[in-house]
Amino acid sequence: MHGIILRVWRGEHKMERALKHCMIAVKGGSAKSLSNIKLLYSEGTITKDDYAKALRSHQAYLDEIKSDQRDEAALLMMANTMNLLSKI
Repeated sequence: MHGIILRVWRGEHKMERALKHCMIAVKGGSAKSLSNIKLLYSEGTITKDDYAKALRSHQAYLDEIKSDQRDEAALLMMANTMNLLSKI
């Protein structure tokens, strides 16, 4: 979706608005929006500060969703899968 937004707003020269929407999505964990922001930075459309802010926002999201309980559950699921596979 954000790729479409970028193409439409790029044509209308509303990149500030497109960047704002992508930043909101990045704060919510959208890797696609982060990629779009990276593309804008590589094209020279946005500043290094804008890209750095996006990276920090995405990392903050990843840190927020990380938990010991979630990691433990993932390990248990992997162990159960390995146990089932060994029985085949």
